[in-house]
Amino acid sequence: LENGQFITSMSSCKYDLSLLELIWRQRWASVERRVRSYPYELDLEHEGLSPLHWACCNDPPENVLRVLLSKDFRRRALEADSKGMTPLLLLLSCSSTFHLGCIQAFIHYAPECISMPDRAGRTVLHYVCISWKQWSEQQMDPKDLQIFSVLLRIDKTLAVRVSKKGEKAFDNLWLSYSSSEEQSTKHDFWKASVRFLDACCPEKLCGSFLHQLVSYIDCPTEVLDLAIRRNPQFVRATDCSGNTVLHRAVLRQQNSSILSMLLRHDSTLTGRFNLEGKLAIQLAPFWSASLDILLQYHPQTILITKISDSYYPYIFAKVKRQETFFRLLQSNPILCSYSRNNKT
Repeated sequence: LENGQFITSMSSCKYDLSLLELIWRQRWASVERRVRSYPYELDLEHEGLSPLHWACCNDPPENVLRVLLSKDFRRRALEADSKGMTPLLLLLSCSSTFHLGCIQAFIHYAPECISMPDRAGRTVLHYVCISWKQWSEQQMDPKDLQIFSVLLRIDKTLAVRVSKKGEKAFDNLWLSYSSSEEQSTKHDFWKASVRFLDACCPEKLCGSFLHQLVSYIDCPTEVLDLAIRRNPQFVRATDCSGNTVLHRAVLRQQNSSILSMLLRHDSTLTGRFNLEGKLAIQLAPFWSASLDILLQYHPQTILITKISDSYYPYIFAKVKRQETFFRLLQSNPILCSYSRNNKT
């Protein structure tokens, strides 16, 4: 007390540091004692940020977060700064290391904050995927991989929510690893991807995940193959346009190994129409490598009436392998007398 009033100014106390000063100096043991002795300081702000916000910018340990979130101050976890950053988003964007327990502390005291995005539309899952490569370069606890299932168990839409830049969370995970050529780094991506997939339990979400994978220029074939092996039924999932994974792969002009792998898992994909009534082969550019692969797995496709007559010369010209050409003629003898105007 000074003149009968509590000392709340950071500069007015000569020997005793305030809660905010202790947080800035990362003196966490003293922070716990300060909160218990002066809980009213949890409501003090500096530059519009609460002690909880400042703590999340300074790599706080789990026990300190639980103290700051208790004492009926959980409402601070739902408050955002001028950039729309909640304390949890600040924690994920500023921390140099990852601790599952810190996120679980927020889930315990304020689960609503898990679904709150920043002003750019990025969610908690976006920030986890953005920072994952940096975190994985350090020694991570294997249980930290549970984060994907922990978050998606609370809000399954996090896997498909799009930021204002048009990015889904997994896009950020892929971008952080795509430029790396180190095998260990790619192995970390593989482990994270599988856990992400396992967390996307509903067919709609998992189908979206597979569609994302085949949309990448250098699609990771190992992850795609393992994803389908773990959940074979998801290869038949469609997107909002009715496109199968094969449709998407053809649209993105993926290499023959991706198309062959998809068709080995489910050869009937070549005969499935999207909502516009188009097959995957109808989306393939003329002279693309896709035509030969698709015709090998489903020669009957060439007789489907919805394929334009103008396609036939390109299809026949593309079939350079003798075995493919013979399979077409063996399956469809009528092709021997087929002409461009469809008259024999």
